[in-house]
Amino acid sequence: DADVRRAFGDASVFMDASRESGIRWGADFETELASAIARCQVLVALIGPQWARCTRKDGTRRLDVPDDWVRSEIATALRREVPVLPVLFEGAPAPAEGVLPDELRALNFHRRQAWPIAENNWRDDVARLVARAAQLPDLGELHTQATSPTGLRGLQELIRRNAGVARAVTLTQHVF
Repeated sequence: DADVRRAFGDASVFMDASRESGIRWGADFETELASAIARCQVLVALIGPQWARCTRKDGTRRLDVPDDWVRSEIATALRREVPVLPVLFEGAPAPAEGVLPDELRALNFHRRQAWPIAENNWRDDVARLVARAAQLPDLGELHTQATSPTGLRGLQELIRRNAGVARAVTLTQHVF
């Protein structure tokens, strides 16, 4: 989450469980998720080793339940023709086509290039993922804005590195 935020900007990343950009405390979970999916340009589907086998308390496989949040988020993105980027975590295999419910079969995992990430190689794997994602048209501009030393980021760096500038900014805040 933090690595992706640095690469594309805090306001550009939504993760439902994130303290910074997730679902607000006390907010309606379904409404917040629907709103986030409606405005997303790319959905990253993090798939762990148990992703296709996770079950609810009653033993029903989560992906077989139409109102499961993970299934719903991905299905909504697919219907909106939002690019879905599968990320395989900790050696997870891409789910076979026959394992997925009909509305997720459009993912075509058996033909789609997925990105592997391992916890023991997190920094390098995420750096490569960010570099590749930054090549996508919608994400390239966000990446440039978030990492460019101009504008607000440049001012933040100037304030951080120069105590005199930091004091001047602090003093001008009191004028307004």
